[in-house]
Amino acid sequence: MKVLKFILLLGLLVGCSKDVNITEDPIVEEVVDEKDSVETVDVRGFHNPIASITFKDLGTITFELYVQDAPQSVLNFVELANSKYYDGISMHRIINNFVAQGGDPTGFGSGGPGYSIYGEFLSNNFENTVGHEYGALAFARTQVPNSAGSQFYIVLSDYADDQRQFMDENYAAFGHILEGHDLLVIINEEYAAKDNSGIPLKELIIESITIDTHEQQLPSPTKFSK
Repeated sequence: MKVLKFILLLGLLVGCSKDVNITEDPIVEEVVDEKDSVETVDVRGFHNPIASITFKDLGTITFELYVQDAPQSVLNFVELANSKYYDGISMHRIINNFVAQGGDPTGFGSGGPGYSIYGEFLSNNFENTVGHEYGALAFARTQVPNSAGSQFYIVLSDYADDQRQFMDENYAAFGHILEGHDLLVIINEEYAAKDNSGIPLKELIIESITIDTHEQQLPSPTKFSK
């Protein structure tokens, strides 16, 4: 039953496509055409960037971004953050002991930047060693593997082994928490919905996301048009 409940919760990350007969709230990214391959980006020699996500009236959580393990995901997140894309956007879906999801400029879960990136996870033929551990940072997507755009989530608990394996194989994790563990506890206890609705108990707004690139000039990710 725990596995079944977890799979149902995944619908909150996957969302709905126009081809699926689901009438309830679509909450992730608009569907884009799936691509079979992606141009590689040369990230050899780059050090891992550090992302500092500051939440209004809460504080700052820092993450290490693993550019060698999930380059497209990291480069995309860095580029969006540096352009101030995320500033003022809410974490629109927060589920107790599961995830805090945000990055949609519409605030309703169906928006994105107008493009998508390659899905860096095993079921999409990509070896990604970044795991869905407590405090992991990852990109949300639709049922289409290469549909991630701007929406991301933070893992709020330690998953069971089979649950974590499923997430690792089907979603692109690209970072892990460095500082701010106490704030994750507050988000999970005071902001997260206690049911599967995901509607936050309190509004959680991204004030800013700053990136320490160690003075490196990172390339742009490969983008797929809608």
